[in-house]
This record gives sequence, C-alpha cells and structure tokens, in this order.
Amino acid sequence: MRRSALVLAALAFTLCAVTAGCGDDQPSPPATVGTFGARSPAYLGGLIPVIDVTADAEAAQPFIVDTGSPVTLLNSVSYGHAQDFSAHETHDLGALGLTFETISTVVLGAFPPDACGTPDTAGIIGGDLLHFYQLTVDYLGSALFLWNGISASPDIGQDVAPAVAVPIRVKGGGRALVGSITVDLPPTRIIVDGQLESYSRTFLVDTGASLVTISNDTFSTLDHTDRPRIADIPIQTIYGVQNGFITRLAKVSVGDVTLESVPAVVVPDPTLFTQIGAEVGETISLFIGGTFLRNYQTTVRYSAERLDLARYNNPVHVNPAEFVGPGFDLASGCNGGLFVARVYPASSAAAQNVNVGAQLLTIDTQSVAGMTIDEANRLLHSYQPGDSVTFELQNFTVRTVTLTYADLLPPYTG
Repeated sequence: MRRSALVLAALAFTLCAVTAGCGDDQPSPPATVGTFGARSPAYLGGLIPVIDVTADAEAAQPFIVDTGSPVTLLNSVSYGHAQDFSAHETHDLGALGLTFETISTVVLGAFPPDACGTPDTAGIIGGDLLHFYQLTVDYLGSALFLWNGISASPDIGQDVAPAVAVPIRVKGGGRALVGSITVDLPPTRIIVDGQLESYSRTFLVDTGASLVTISNDTFSTLDHTDRPRIADIPIQTIYGVQNGFITRLAKVSVGDVTLESVPAVVVPDPTLFTQIGAEVGETISLFIGGTFLRNYQTTVRYSAERLDLARYNNPVHVNPAEFVGPGFDLASGCNGGLFVARVYPASSAAAQNVNVGAQLLTIDTQSVAGMTIDEANRLLHSYQPGDSVTFELQNFTVRTVTLTYADLLPPYTG
C-alpha cells in the first residue's frame, strides 16, 4: 500500500555539517539545451511540486522541486543501487523544459522504498541548481516555470491579484557533509522575516514542505486556547518518520502578505530547525510550505532576493472543506485498489473500528473501482459536517459502516 501524501511533508534536506566560508567560489550556471519559461506540468496533489526528470536520457522519474534543499539529489534505490549506496556524480538532467548538462548531484538513499517496494520519489531538484534562475510555481494550474533573467516575468494567464514583492535573504552554503559525501554548496536557503501570530519570527521558504511546519518548541510559545488538533500524524523528514500533529495557526505574515487560519504541522524534534539555523546564522522558527504558498502564484527571484506572491482571485484548487471527513485517509494499493491508510483518533471511523489496511469498495453506494486516488479523495471530501455516509470496506469479509462527517480541523483565528 502506498502512503497517503495529504499529510506527509518532504522537509528541507538538512546538511549533516556545514563549515561557513568554505567552498564560497560561486559556480557558473550550467550549459542548457531548450527554452526557458516553458510550462512544465507538475503534480501538486500533496502540495509539493513533483515533476518528471530524466537522468542521462533514462526513463523519466518523479522528482521534488525543493527550494528547501541545497542539494540536487538522485535517490540511490531509484537508480539501481542499494539503499546504503552513496556517490558524488555528474549527470545530464532533463527537467522544466530544459536539459541541464553535467549537473553535480549526490546519489544517496534518501527515500526508502514504500510498502509496495518502490520509492515514492526518485530525487530532488534543489537550490544548488535553482538559484541560478527565477522559479514560478503555479499551484492553481499545476505547473512550474523556470526563468533565466532577473526581470523575466511569468505570463501564465491565471486570474491573480498584483504580485506583492517580499524581500528575502539567500543564505547558507559552504562545505557540507551529505551522508558520507563532502560537497561545496552555494547559498540557497530562502530566508524571510515574518510574523507568527503576535510574534516576529524568521522563516524558511520551502516548496518541499507540504504544510507550514513548526517545531513543538515554537508551538509551545503560542496560546493553545481552543486550538484544533489532529494527533499522531506520521511526518516524513530526511531523518525518517516522526509522529507529530496538525493544527492551525491564527495568522502567518511575510512582508505585506498575511494569511489566517493556516493549517500547519508540528514536529517534535527541533533538529531540522537548529541545523538550518546554524547554517544560515539565524534562528528559524517556521517553514513556509504548501498550505501557505498554494494561495499564491509564487515566484522566487533568487538573484533579486525577492519573493513575488500573487494571490489567486478564484482559488478553486484550495478546498475549504479539506479536513471535513469521516476520519480516515486513503492510499493507493500496490496492484490497484484504494485502502485505508490512516484512522484519526476521536473520529467516527475510529468509533466504528475502521481498520488501517481495509480496502474501500464504495462511498455512498458509488463504486470506487478504477478511480485514481485524487478522484476518490474528491468524492470522499464532497460531503458536509453532520452528513451520514455509508461505506463498504473489505478486510477478510465485506462490511458496511455508516460514518458521520465532522470538521477535524475547524477554522481558528485565536
């Protein structure tokens, strides 16, 4: 069974050690073949941009486009190596409508095989490649655009408000130990000053995080009165899986852009934040991830040290009822079918003893056979709080349960 992507975050790839001031010589942009500014289709179902990438003209595989990672990485298992294989290599990478020639990459077992024996992700396009350019993520149109000029502007055709320019600092870099490999990295971390509820804080802009992400240490400083929470959520980080929880932040601001009632995931281990903070020389309290960025056509202008956020006027891709449900998540099966991936505590599904691993057969008498997981999720989340919906589920036998929908993460304004 493949994991559900709804609540998993591909968090910033944290370096094991960084020596500031080493490896400061700035490399030149790589030679490229193709056209800049072309529309590159992306999968954004998990709020992390995933695109098809070829390495040395091999078959295309899914890569995360991750501003939070300073490393362009190939997952060793995806390229025929063992999980513990590591190497520093150069490859021609085909991505974003271009071929980037002889790109320095780390080959490392960063993404273990899933329950079906296949890694969900074959690699990362990281900041060491992206920082030469300007990157636009169109969350509404499920596409990315790469630009090669400071003044280049996207003409994507979406209905957006005028972009708000937010100053950023591109920091970090140096000599780093990635696994067992030492590499020299340019500054790529996108740092921005912001406001977390009533506190001034420093954030990292991270397209590789599916949700706005904070540590439990930071969360403990906030008012917890009536704040909603979904507990026991597995969170994928470069250190493995941690159990955290999802909550809402009353207000998150960067520059003159403010978003209220923001879904956020709280991770218990602060290591990710402290190591990035040591790299950039600032205290990082929060990652600006997909649940914030999806509201905007987002352009990162590395060389201009600016983030352009153009709010969508008709954000039909953001489901206001995304946390309304019967209390379980779905995952696709290895050989087809849809299965219960997670059951939330204190939900109707938990009360009715719905089991992880049960195959979903019908929703409200409608068969889900042949549906993709996105299609099934749209149907699953098409009901309102208080609705009673019948489901057919199969473990060893088929049983029908009637579950009551609830908003598992209601709005929160503090």
